Amino acid sequence: MKNKNEGSQFLESRLGLDPYSASLSEVANAIRGLEERQKDGLISTCEAVLNDPLKRSREEVRVAAVKVLIALLPRTLKHISSWLQNNAELSMYEAHFSFFCFLDQVPRLPGGKDFAPLVPKLIQDYLNRVKAETAQAAWMAGDLLGDHWESEAAFSVLSQAAKRANFAAGRLGAIHGLSHLLVRVGASKRILVVRLLRQVSRSDKSRKVRNFAKHVLERADEEQSL
Repeated sequence: MKNKNEGSQFLESRLGLDPYSASLSEVANAIRGLEERQKDGLISTCEAVLNDPLKRSREEVRVAAVKVLIALLPRTLKHISSWLQNNAELSMYEAHFSFFCFLDQVPRLPGGKDFAPLVPKLIQDYLNRVKAETAQAAWMAGDLLGDHWESEAAFSVLSQAAKRANFAAGRLGAIHGLSHLLVRVGASKRILVVRLLRQVSRSDKSRKVRNFAKHVLERADEEQSL
């Protein structure tokens, strides 16, 4: 690509592959052989990319940086947590969305099963705090757990967020995740999800949240009757 960003070029030159087009596992394997100072250099470059609104707005540059930071977990846990708390600009929500597109793959990274439990905590904190539905980042956070994560941990986080997230965006994202979870869980867990959604559909202070919970229940009933 002739117009590659300097940050992307640096990442590619250090890893020997294009992190945007490579799989997350390939990125992680390329990183494993690097020295500690080289890993720190990758982190600094990714931070610089995400700090620059113009670079951050380019999908191939943003996603490359996000994938490298995730591949460097758990070393980068504080960095990722900090980015997920940063909503100073609307374009930051695009970065949040990108993180949630790939964090579900953490258990498959080298040693990932050891630090995978950190991911639901990141999602819980995000859903409890997120104020806006911008870039569908909150929905993708719910989707990550509801459609791609172990069901017990997913239900624990999503059920709490659906009831108690501080803003409607977080509760909507959690309900979206629960809509996916309904398809995957057994009968006993499904009863708990349906009971929770009914409670939200009746008592949430936001009409939009109540109506969305009702919609999910109606769609679930339709699918069961087919």
